[in-house]
Amino acid sequence: MHAHSAPQRREQTTQARNYPQKLLLPSLALSLFSRSLSLPISLFPSLMKLLRHPLALLPSAASSTTATRHTVLRRRPRFFSSSSSSISGPARLLSLSLLLHASRAALPTCPVPAAALPTCPAVSLRSSPRAYSTTTTATTTTDTNTTTASMPTSQEKQAQLRAALTPIVLEDLRRFWFQDFQDEDFVAPRMEAALRWFQRTDEFDQACLAQFGQPIHAIRAAQATADDVLSAIAPLDSALDWMSLVILLDQVPRNLYRGADSRVAFDVFDPIAREVARRAIDRGVPRADPRVRYQPARRTWFYMPLMHAEDLALHDLALAQHDAMAAEVRALRDGGDDDERSKGNPDLRRCRELLVAGGEAVDAYMARSREFEVKHRVIIERFGRYPHRNAALGRDPTPEEEEYLANGGDTFS
Repeated sequence: MHAHSAPQRREQTTQARNYPQKLLLPSLALSLFSRSLSLPISLFPSLMKLLRHPLALLPSAASSTTATRHTVLRRRPRFFSSSSSSISGPARLLSLSLLLHASRAALPTCPVPAAALPTCPAVSLRSSPRAYSTTTTATTTTDTNTTTASMPTSQEKQAQLRAALTPIVLEDLRRFWFQDFQDEDFVAPRMEAALRWFQRTDEFDQACLAQFGQPIHAIRAAQATADDVLSAIAPLDSALDWMSLVILLDQVPRNLYRGADSRVAFDVFDPIAREVARRAIDRGVPRADPRVRYQPARRTWFYMPLMHAEDLALHDLALAQHDAMAAEVRALRDGGDDDERSKGNPDLRRCRELLVAGGEAVDAYMARSREFEVKHRVIIERFGRYPHRNAALGRDPTPEEEEYLANGGDTFS
């Protein structure tokens, strides 16, 4: 080993730092040389000169120290000496080939003047792992960012629904909806107690808006489905909660959206209310609690969304449910199968007492409820839809529908 003086070591260090600049250009030349079969023969002398004297043809590369330092290997391979002139021809080619393999992905960023390679084909990087990885990472990052950006919006909507649809809201709705009711009114409501539901008054509409406008607007803003609503308010612990939810979805929007705005009730809330009511019926919810099963003023609310539907099959289902309710109520009142069970169930026993006390008024109320459904069904059977909704929904009326409305045909909200 020969000892080196300090100036020699500094010179070698300087050469080592600058070597990547000198090394990249022969690598590019070798890449072109490997494609020599497709190059014009007139370029061969220039190519060989470039291999012998790498920096002779491209003097401008020396001024690009900062740019090239970031695009080539930072450490000089061991098989290179401190001076490129000491490498033999075959060794030069072998070394340059190895360097090309190691640093080929950096070649496109080399600041080579366009005039230096006037007739050379472009270097393809389709096989470059780094280029593929960069593209893949960018795509994955974009997809991830898109998904991440959309998730908070969905979560935020669900959070808003949960904040707006709480068990307290359902309890408040029951107190508000039945605020003037006595126990006996749940089996046969007095006319003055039930009139506020169906008689349009600004006072009642404003009360609905003040107390329940927030959950209604939250559902509309979230473009919620029945699944969204049920998920946000889960669990529904009782048949009374289910009933309150049906009233909130089916009745309150009719008080909030009148006239031309009634389209919101028909298009937005009716489908949700209808689906919630059907799921409740399918699960036997209206029959699960005696306070609903044997109290027609509560149970009939489950059938209102079916009555509002423009679907004859749902009206048939509503009629069947009304008939089942009447049969079950009479059976308990008249001492049928549920009479013995009522002895051990305070709620069931209280329902029977109320039904017995209500007498014919109970039958009359159930008959009116069924008749109301029949009137709706007749319209759907005749027209397939409610003609009085045409204007709000932007539907063109048929001549028959126009005649029906002109002659005082029934209209409902």
